[in-house]
Amino acid sequence: METLYGRKGILESFEAGYKAANPEVTKEDLDQAYQKFLGNHKELQSAKPTTEETVSMIEDYFNSFSSKEHAFAEEMSRKHRTLQQSFTKAVLVWLEHIAEPFIWDANGATGYSVDGRNEASQKTAQKLLKGWELLGDQDEKNTHRMPPSQWLHMI
Repeated sequence: METLYGRKGILESFEAGYKAANPEVTKEDLDQAYQKFLGNHKELQSAKPTTEETVSMIEDYFNSFSSKEHAFAEEMSRKHRTLQQSFTKAVLVWLEHIAEPFIWDANGATGYSVDGRNEASQKTAQKLLKGWELLGDQDEKNTHRMPPSQWLHMI
């Protein structure tokens, strides 16, 4: 996970080690020491989270029974417009992915596997994509039978 000061694991490891050696350290002294450490290790400053780490952060955020979708949408609406466009494309790709029915044949399994916990998500995605197809048939500019994620223009 990326933080203001680099990867979360690196920050936590540094803090644990520094506090063990300096039990009376203040927050300000710890921050100053960590900034000096990062200054000597430039490769740690721009560490970007992997896809797995990003999914894990999303999992941590949404893995509760409280509804955070609206707060997430509000916060995303304040981000850079190009980022919003990229995020929308990712959501569309996700919907297209989960809409694919699970098929098991001689070549193996394809599509999105469902059970009672995510079946409604798949059915909703399938309905949304069916609506996209119907709209494309009626649209004079036509979507050329493109899935929404491919039709969405990126800057």
